[in-house]
Amino acid sequence: MSVSVLQLDLDTVYAGFSLRVQAEIPLQGVTAIFGPSGSGKSTLLRLIAGLERPQRGRIMAGPDVWVDAGQSLFRKPHRRSVGIVMQGAPLLNHLSVRGNLTYAAQRQGDRPAAYPFSRVVESLDLEPLLARRPPSLSGGERQRVALAQAILTRPGLLLLDEPLSALDRARKAEILPYLQDLSSRFDLPILLVSHDVDEVVRLADRVMVLKAGSMVDFGPVTETLNRHGFDRDTMDREGAILSGIARKIDRELDLMEVEIGADTLFLPREEGRQIGDVVPILIRASDVALALQPPEGLSIRNALRGRVASIRRLPNSAFAEVGVDLGVLVLPVRITRAAVEALSLRAGQNIWALVKTTTLAG
Repeated sequence: MSVSVLQLDLDTVYAGFSLRVQAEIPLQGVTAIFGPSGSGKSTLLRLIAGLERPQRGRIMAGPDVWVDAGQSLFRKPHRRSVGIVMQGAPLLNHLSVRGNLTYAAQRQGDRPAAYPFSRVVESLDLEPLLARRPPSLSGGERQRVALAQAILTRPGLLLLDEPLSALDRARKAEILPYLQDLSSRFDLPILLVSHDVDEVVRLADRVMVLKAGSMVDFGPVTETLNRHGFDRDTMDREGAILSGIARKIDRELDLMEVEIGADTLFLPREEGRQIGDVVPILIRASDVALALQPPEGLSIRNALRGRVASIRRLPNSAFAEVGVDLGVLVLPVRITRAAVEALSLRAGQNIWALVKTTTLAG
């Protein structure tokens, strides 16, 4: 087995809840563990971190056995070379930010520092915060300090448990750019637990989908989430993810031009994106309008050519779901049934899907 693989073969039960996962996770880039609340995401992360013991199974990081329940082998958390950032970013309130970071750096013991203290501070823009105490920090600032703490312990694997769940939209927007290239900047594999499709699309290279304690899919973000990431209890599809190629980056206007087949989408510029990068784009069904002609005289510039593949009335509502075949996938679009009638929509009809740039912002 390659040293760059985390192998999981777990079966455990907690108060009636069972978790069963078999997977080989590449220890590179960002792997998201995705699913609804109660699906077992945080439990799986705690098992990997060594904060819980499985009743059956094994965990191996390359050739190193962390857990083998059959052999009563259990490597304690401090011997697993993992860093973990929990929800809420707990810090030591009696120490300054510098004190918290220094304490974390000392915990690496005899292992040589992977990165200078100053580089970690600079990368997460923490210099202005070093003299402050945790109670005076915003939620986003606390998360940046917690990330720096974890990196300074020199882990071989960084575990992030819903790191943005306690933040409002503004604070999430503040910290997302720091997370987006964290793995490549520090050459550090990351496991990210999230129930937020937007976060997974922005941050992950691949995704494991958990439902009711079982892994139901694992693979590249776009294909995997299009199969399993949008199902609700009613089984209505909420959206789809497209993959495009960044063809132009306008720093003055803070926009990216992303090529989707023969069409171009204009997206807010993301730090770290380069021309030629593959860009995943989450489009929600409720954020799309339909037009019979290419848009003219509108502020909406994003228009995707397609064909009406299906029209489905949503029960007990004023809405219908129109499937728009874009060639690469069928995009679900939610509009009123009145709009379907006004446009005289029918299967096979040519159509334009219009998407406002503001709805594509992270």
